[in-house]
Amino acid sequence: MQGSGVLFNPNGQKALEAIDADLLERFRSHSVQPNSYAVYDRKGNEITRSTFLGQGELHKQYGYGPFILGWHEIRQLIFDNLPPGTVEFNTQVASYDEDADGVTIHFDDGQPSVRAKLLIGADGYFSRIRKQCLDDGPPKFAGLVMWRARIPWQEGMPNNSVSYRDGLVPTRGNNAIYAMLFPLGTLEATSDTTWSWTLCAHVDKVKEAGVEFDAEARTLTSVQGIASSGSALQNVCKVFADFPRAIMDVVEGTDPTTVTQHGLYVRALDDTTPEQGWGRGRVSLLGDAAHATIPNGQGLCLAIEDAVVLGWHLRQHGCTTQALRSYEYEQVPRAKDVIAHGHDNASKEEKETFLYKPSFKPLWKTEDTAAVNGSDSSMKGPPRRQQCITMSLSLQTVGGRARASCMPARKLMSPSHAKGTALHKARLCSKISVHSNSCMRRQLMRSRGNVGMTGKC
Repeated sequence: MQGSGVLFNPNGQKALEAIDADLLERFRSHSVQPNSYAVYDRKGNEITRSTFLGQGELHKQYGYGPFILGWHEIRQLIFDNLPPGTVEFNTQVASYDEDADGVTIHFDDGQPSVRAKLLIGADGYFSRIRKQCLDDGPPKFAGLVMWRARIPWQEGMPNNSVSYRDGLVPTRGNNAIYAMLFPLGTLEATSDTTWSWTLCAHVDKVKEAGVEFDAEARTLTSVQGIASSGSALQNVCKVFADFPRAIMDVVEGTDPTTVTQHGLYVRALDDTTPEQGWGRGRVSLLGDAAHATIPNGQGLCLAIEDAVVLGWHLRQHGCTTQALRSYEYEQVPRAKDVIAHGHDNASKEEKETFLYKPSFKPLWKTEDTAAVNGSDSSMKGPPRRQQCITMSLSLQTVGGRARASCMPARKLMSPSHAKGTALHKARLCSKISVHSNSCMRRQLMRSRGNVGMTGKC
C-alpha cells in the first residue's frame, strides 16, 4: 500500500464537521493523536522532546487537536460515505468547451463528453483545467525532493514520533535535509501498528549524492512517481547514507514497491487578489489546483475548506457564476493566511488565530436534524449522511482513474447564517465528473444545479 499519512489540523476538522460531523467522527475514531515527539540531530543525539507541535493548551481550550490519518484511510472513509455508484473509474478529463449556457467536459480514451452548468477543476498540481482556464504556467518547483512509505511497526522502533535534522528548526534553503518517522491511524481495530517515514532533501543535496532528479520530467499520470523497480528506495538510501542507523535501518528494510519519490511544488498566491480569484466564467478551481503548498497537512485542510465554502455559495446563489466568484472572493485571502501562518513552525498565536478560531457555516442544521431523523428537537448533531452535502475523494488504484457520474436528487439542508432553516428538497448535480490518475484529490460532490468537477494529481 502506497502513500503516507496526513496531519489533519483543526481548521480542516472544522470544515469537514460543517459538511458532515459524522464523517469527522469516523476520521477521529481511526486516527492517531501524537502526544509527544523527539528531535535528534544527524548524529543521533537528542535535541529536544516536546508535546506535539506545542498545541496541547489550544487543544484543551478549543476541543480540537491535530491528528494523523493514513492517506489511504482518508479516501476510503470518504468513498464509503458516498452513495453507491457515485464514482466511475477509468476516465480522465482532457479539455472543456464553455458557452453561454454551460460547460462541455471532454475525456480521454473516447469516453462520452459531459454537459454541466459549472466546472470545478480539482485536478491537482498540474491542473489541465487551470492551464486552459488561466494559462498562468505550472506551479514552481520548491527545490525539495521527498520520499515516503508506509511500514509496519517492528521491535526496536520508537513509540512516539521522531525527527532527525540539523537543528531544532528544520534547515531551509540549499542545506535542507530531514527525516521523520511517525504512527498512522488506520482502519484496523488495533492502533499504532502502521507507521510512515518521510525523508526530504534539497535537490542540491540529492545531486551531491549522485542521484539525478529533473523537476521538469514529470507527467500528468503521477506527481509522486511510482517506483516499483526500487529506484526510489535506492535513491533515498544514497541521499541519507550518513543519517543515524535508527532511521536508516527502518528505511532500508522497506518494501521498495511501496516507496514514492516526488518533487514539491508550490503556487504562490501573492499576486492573486480576491477580485481576480482563480477562475473565469463558469469555471473555478479547488484544492492544489488553486493553491498548491508544501505537504504539511494544509493541502487537505484547505481543500476541505474550499469545498464547504463553495457549497455554501452554491446554496446561496444557485448554480451560477456569481456563486463561483463569491467563493473565490472569500477563499483567496483565507488560503493566503493559512499558507503564511498555518505551517508547522508558526507561533502559538498564529496557529490559534488561523487554525483554531475560524469557523465555517454548516451545511446542516441542528433543528433540521430532528425533522430528518424523526426525533425531538433537542437532538444534537447533523442529519444522517444521505441528507447532508458531503465531500468526495476520487479514488483509484495504481494507474486507475475515476469520474463521479450521474447522481440522483436527494434532500439537503439549506444552510443559513441563522439557525432553524427548514429542510427542503434540492436538486443535486445531475452530472458531476471527477477524474484521477495515480493519486487523488478532494472534491465537493453535491450542490444544486449541474456542476462538473474534475480531480487529478
